[in-house]
Amino acid sequence: MLKYLLTTLFFLSTISVANAEESLLPSVDFIVSADNTYAIDSENFTTEFGMEAEVGNYGLLMGFYPTVDWDSQEIQEHKAEITMTLETVYDIQLEPHADIVFDKNFDYQETTLGFKVSKRF
Repeated sequence: MLKYLLTTLFFLSTISVANAEESLLPSVDFIVSADNTYAIDSENFTTEFGMEAEVGNYGLLMGFYPTVDWDSQEIQEHKAEITMTLETVYDIQLEPHADIVFDKNFDYQETTLGFKVSKRF
């Protein structure tokens, strides 16, 4: 939990520096999110928190996502992700992404590559 708090403080200090130096990072948006999931079969409720920085001109999103298991009240895993949004014909978006997953002790678990296809209406 201490590592998570230190990471959060680092992220918030980065936000402060970026906001103070607008000429250095003029188009960076910072996002905080929570994705709540209930697994029906295992009857388990988890929340994946997100701390993200998005560079608007390039469609690049970098985020850090710890997952909390509310039954055990512990962090299950951490995930760092880089995603890039690419516009294609007919306003279809391709989002290739790379994820690095760590366990609750920040020991490496796996690396995943993937892509998301979406269309906004």
